[in-house]
Amino acid sequence: MATPSTSASGPAPAPAPASSAFPLTAAARFLRVSAFSSTRAFALAERRRTPRCRLSEVGGGDRSVAAGRSPGPRSFHGLVLSGNAEGAMQSLRRELSSGMHPLRENFVALVHVFAKNDLTTKGMEILAAMERYKYGICKEGRASKVKRILFVQQKYKASEGTNINMVYEVGELFELGIQLSYLLILLGLLGAGTFFVIRQVLVRRELDLSAKELQEQVRSGDASATEYFELGAVMLRRKFYPAAIKYLQQAIQKWDRDEQDLAQVYNALGVSYKRDNKLDKSIQQFEKAVELQPGYVTAWNNLGDAYEQKKDLKSALKAFEEVLLFDPNNTVARPRRDDLKQRVGMYKGVPVKSEKR
Repeated sequence: MATPSTSASGPAPAPAPASSAFPLTAAARFLRVSAFSSTRAFALAERRRTPRCRLSEVGGGDRSVAAGRSPGPRSFHGLVLSGNAEGAMQSLRRELSSGMHPLRENFVALVHVFAKNDLTTKGMEILAAMERYKYGICKEGRASKVKRILFVQQKYKASEGTNINMVYEVGELFELGIQLSYLLILLGLLGAGTFFVIRQVLVRRELDLSAKELQEQVRSGDASATEYFELGAVMLRRKFYPAAIKYLQQAIQKWDRDEQDLAQVYNALGVSYKRDNKLDKSIQQFEKAVELQPGYVTAWNNLGDAYEQKKDLKSALKAFEEVLLFDPNNTVARPRRDDLKQRVGMYKGVPVKSEKR
């Protein structure tokens, strides 16, 4: 019986059992199981690594930023830096839906983005979410500061809306005041127009009554020179110039009173001729009036106006100079005299009748 060898090479492997028809079948089966196990282990490792990759893409951008790497454009911090509030919000929601626990800085950064974009309501919702996830924002100075900023922005918007409403109300009051002013002005104009119309009607009625009474006296033959003068003046005011000329001439014929008072009759007769476009006859009557009463300023003004209408500028200038001799502050004669001085190019050397006297 042979003794087994005990060499340094070690014991020989046990031979396969004699009953096995395929001695390599077991080895091959073992190798297949080993390959399946390694593939499964690799898949588990990949599955564990996937959340970390997602964390670096979505919510873990702060770690890449801290490590000196720039965040990707689709990462949470990339969206925050670009000011994409909606994209950053969706990224944070994906983190929460995947069961991950986002960092506090992500919440705060998102609140800042909402604050910059004037989305204060959504910012307050983020702060409420931080409260639900127990981030303790009341203890965090930065988050509390953001909360105060959002609160101030909300108050500012509310006050801004109040200011807009106040401006709108002030504008309405101002517009209402303008409308009331226009209404008052319109009522004032209507009132003034009504007053003048009524006044004209009353004056016209009074003139008609006076003319009727005076005409009855003239027909009876008992009218005096004064009544003829009054009737001529009434006809002049009623713009019946031929009738006025007729009664004023009769007044001059019947005049038996002071000649200085007769100057008024000549002046009225001159006005009647002038308004009837008979300038030569009107000038004769005004000359007679100032001859009877040299200080009759109204007659001098009428004489100057008649000469100016007749284009006799020098004679008109003389008449207005006479007015200023008797009444230096006469508001009718002074501007007319100054205008005529420029038109005729003369002032000195103009003889006036008062100097001849």
